[in-house]
Amino acid sequence: MPFSSTRRPILLIADHASNAVPDGIDLGLQTCLMDTHIAVDIGTAKLTTALADRLQALALLASASRLVIDCNRAPDDPGAIPEVSDGIEIPGNIKLGKAERQRRIDD
Repeated sequence: MPFSSTRRPILLIADHASNAVPDGIDLGLQTCLMDTHIAVDIGTAKLTTALADRLQALALLASASRLVIDCNRAPDDPGAIPEVSDGIEIPGNIKLGKAERQRRIDD
């Protein structure tokens, strides 16, 4: 999409901005853990949105938790779908099948 005359040619990217988990994925974690650093960089979405508004720039925010897939890593990186985050095991990511891993990459 071309930049409009009201936007500056700046793009802000926030790769760990969400703790959302898409339907059909069960990480096996207590809900309260999804609001902590293991699942999201707290405040990233709000800060990036505020900066984009202030700079009259566009912003691209990740829409799923880094526990689903870390979009800051190559798909074949073992940490792309972490089995442990901040010392907490992620049961739904342990021994993830090839098909499920590929589905997360593709989605």
